[in-house]
Amino acid sequence: MIQQTAEKCSVPDGLWRCGCGGVFVTERYFVSQLPKTLWIEGKTTGVKTLTATHVPSDAKDLVRYTVIEADVNLPFFDNTNIVDEIEEYSAHCLGTYVVLNDDDDSPADGNLNWDFEDEVTNGVKTAADARIVSRPVTAAPGGGSNDVTLTWNEGKLAVYTNGGGLLCRVGSGNQYSSSGLPGFFAEGRQVSTSMKDFEVAAQYSRGGVVSDDRLKVTVVRVNLEGDSKGTSAIPQGNDEVEGSKWFPIHVFYNDNDSNGDEVPDNRNQVVDGAADWAEMAPIHFDKVKPDNIPSGTVTVVASTNMNLFYWDGTNSCLITPETNLWPMLPVELRAEGLSPTPLNEEIPYGAKTQQGRNRDWDGSGKPF
Repeated sequence: MIQQTAEKCSVPDGLWRCGCGGVFVTERYFVSQLPKTLWIEGKTTGVKTLTATHVPSDAKDLVRYTVIEADVNLPFFDNTNIVDEIEEYSAHCLGTYVVLNDDDDSPADGNLNWDFEDEVTNGVKTAADARIVSRPVTAAPGGGSNDVTLTWNEGKLAVYTNGGGLLCRVGSGNQYSSSGLPGFFAEGRQVSTSMKDFEVAAQYSRGGVVSDDRLKVTVVRVNLEGDSKGTSAIPQGNDEVEGSKWFPIHVFYNDNDSNGDEVPDNRNQVVDGAADWAEMAPIHFDKVKPDNIPSGTVTVVASTNMNLFYWDGTNSCLITPETNLWPMLPVELRAEGLSPTPLNEEIPYGAKTQQGRNRDWDGSGKPF
């Protein structure tokens, strides 16, 4: 009789024989049927045993084996019912995402550089940047040295380890020890040209066996553009100071009377003609990138001291928290001030809210 048992595990691994087409835990053979070749597939990590028992002498022999697993943990782009080990790499799923870190709100209140360039421009990259998020990597059962390798596309993704609040960028292909893996952090550096256009892979080697975990990744951009520098109505490209409190978009406190109805223009939640529209601050809402991203819901939630409008091709329309701008993208927005105070916006996409300063969503460590 061949019997497979599991130590410290309530669910046994799968034991197969050639031509069987199924899995079994206990199987009997005549002596004349031996030798036989069996295959084992792991279901849970740890040290297990495979025991062979001769009946009726009760003579036994056993082999110990270790089930290993490498795992890169990233939030899924969409919600499906497929288990995560399949979903991470399945052609039928959208994989995972990382936010493009193209604002300037770190360190502190910004330094007038793109955040993804901070390590180059001033040598400082901090874990306080909300768009740089923790991405755990595990290797079980661990205990080894230089046995884990992590790879990715360095042009599109930066990976860091944390040292006292300051992040240290690491290179693709570096080796780490499963006995003490560091905490890893991910940052989007270049927007994806298409969905799932690169992957993050972890390989854990032990006893000549390799556990390989791979995730398809998309770097996503949600982009509002305004005149942060005060040099043009709408800048032609991304403005590296957007997000810095030192360069906010200036919004007119719209308390005049453009249409002569003896009511301040900012009291009625409508645009009072072309002159009123011209006085409002222009903000361009670009298409969500990459271009082949699945259709979704994009809403802009303005502060209570600001009204936001969009042009639907015929009329100017007030934006509410429920207004889905996805079908209109790219679209021009206009902002009017209700009170002379600093303003912020929130840019949610899908079901989760992402909070930004005056432009892009900042990630906040949440799914996009």
